[in-house]
Amino acid sequence: MRRYGENFFWFGDVPALAVITCRKPPAFLQMAMGDKAALLWGGELSAAMAAFALLLAAQTLDLGACCLTGPLSVWREMETRLDIPKHDTLVLLAALGHKKDA
Repeated sequence: MRRYGENFFWFGDVPALAVITCRKPPAFLQMAMGDKAALLWGGELSAAMAAFALLLAAQTLDLGACCLTGPLSVWREMETRLDIPKHDTLVLLAALGHKKDA
């Protein structure tokens, strides 16, 4: 898995990288709802919808954009490298830049 995860650090060369995170559900909700707390909280879904709006805006500006979820396979290392606060969770990355001429 570690070797597989090493494939997801190529984005260090992109002109802009949006790091999409959300707040983790509060402790009382996690205790009450268990595994369903994140779904009920809606943070990850809201963050994904915001990322989608970002990708659409990039397209409108004739920029290239790519949603990256592969790096989540090594999420602990990604959260450390990107200095994500403990109360947040990494949802996805979005690489942004100028399109290459075809």
